[in-house]
Formats: sequence, C-alpha cells, structure tokens
Amino acid sequence: MAERIPNNEWSQRAKRILKAEMQRRGVSYKELAEMLRARGANTSANEANIRNQINRAGFSAGFFIECCLAMGSYLVRLGEPGDDS
Repeated sequence: MAERIPNNEWSQRAKRILKAEMQRRGVSYKELAEMLRARGANTSANEANIRNQINRAGFSAGFFIECCLAMGSYLVRLGEPGDDS
C-alpha cells in the first residue's frame, strides 16, 4: 500500500504544478489575473490576490482548473508515472 501523503503536501504539489504551468506558458500573475477577469470567472481578480492565493497553496481544485483554462492549458502534467511523492 502506498504511503499516505498529508493534505498540505498535496496543496504544495498543486501550487508547484500551477506555477510550473504559468512559467511554461510565460504567464505572470498580472497576466493570469487579466485572463481570469476576461473569462468573467473572477471579476475581482488582481495581481496581488492571485499571487497570494497561489503562494499560500490553499486554493480549490476549481481555482486550479479555472487558472489552467484561462491560460489555455488543456493538458497538465501532474507528475511522472510511478511518482507518488
């Protein structure tokens, strides 16, 4: 049986994946906030709010998906096969 991973570690992994996707696409926090507002998904999104939300790694799966779709990231690598850490 695989070792149980604490929720905080999953949150940190989600943060790393989202930041990596931003870097891969060359998207800044400011640009991501603009993309989210343009989609009408989060009309109050601004650079500081988005930066804080991502860096504290307490965001929902819905926010993660919303950000990926706003950036045009329809395929996201969650990890390598067999990589449970």
